[in-house]
Amino acid sequence: MERSTGPLEFTASFPRDARFAPTAGELAAKLAQATGCAERARPELCGAVHAAFEAVLAEPAGDESSDIGLALHAGGDSLAAEVTCGTRCYLRVTHRCSS
Repeated sequence: MERSTGPLEFTASFPRDARFAPTAGELAAKLAQATGCAERARPELCGAVHAAFEAVLAEPAGDESSDIGLALHAGGDSLAAEVTCGTRCYLRVTHRCSS
């Protein structure tokens, strides 16, 4: 995969279903790869997103209609990831990327 030279943004909503946790983590890792984040940061980011997704699922559902949100933003020399459900943020992390 070639490295991107411009800012990238990606958002997705997932149903409250554990089957989607690995997919959410892999999306974060792929964007990290595309933006030049250090190879060691990719599994860390993937794991953090996956763990946040699992944390959402570990809590009582409350409103079953609340999807799990994944927002990724890459720009400049960093990649930010956020996992939310309803109004609660379960993960907000930024990784520095090499230039």
